[in-house]
Amino acid sequence: MLPIVLASRSPRRLELLQSIIPASRILVHTPPSAAEKGFEGLKSLPEVFRRVLEIAQEKHDRVAESLHNLKQPYAAIIAGDTVVVVSGLDEMPVVLGQPPDSSEQNELVRRWFHEYYAGREHQVLTGVCISGAVDGVLKTKTFLVTTLVRFANDVDRWLEWYLETGEPRGKAGGYAIQGAGSLFVEQVTGSLSNVIGLPIREVKDTLAELGIDPIRNGK
Repeated sequence: MLPIVLASRSPRRLELLQSIIPASRILVHTPPSAAEKGFEGLKSLPEVFRRVLEIAQEKHDRVAESLHNLKQPYAAIIAGDTVVVVSGLDEMPVVLGQPPDSSEQNELVRRWFHEYYAGREHQVLTGVCISGAVDGVLKTKTFLVTTLVRFANDVDRWLEWYLETGEPRGKAGGYAIQGAGSLFVEQVTGSLSNVIGLPIREVKDTLAELGIDPIRNGK
């Protein structure tokens, strides 16, 4: 049975994918290091949407090229990119990535909570690119999933404690909804797994469209 490749180093994406695909069939192959496109200069949500999809596509393509060079066969490749989008001045979209792993991390995340999260709603976007062979023909599908997350107003009640846990490190937007970060969440509209890093319902549906059954066939 050919492996289904996860083009990501994220342990959270791997855990989510294992909920719909047997762990024995998943091959993790991280994209070769390369400078990713940033979000600087983007002034509208449609521009942000397109950029997230471009990043997911680029991750997919780098892994596909690497697997080709290694002569590694596969049934499918799944790549994704997750970002948090908040409203800044003049309602311009602001993309929050992972906070820097430095002494400034807590100060930056604290500012995000106060300026963008407390009592407000933000968007979590995941761009996904999946390819698979259908009747010997390689097909690729890309899509974007959006989830709305609202935080409670009284973030200061737990914020300093949360920063000391170290959980914000390496998390898009500086929080983990599947962990202690859920303390701040008042409402989620849409896919919860999307906020964690991979919209598993949409991924499973797309694999089905490509004719790939992770359990019942060897495609």
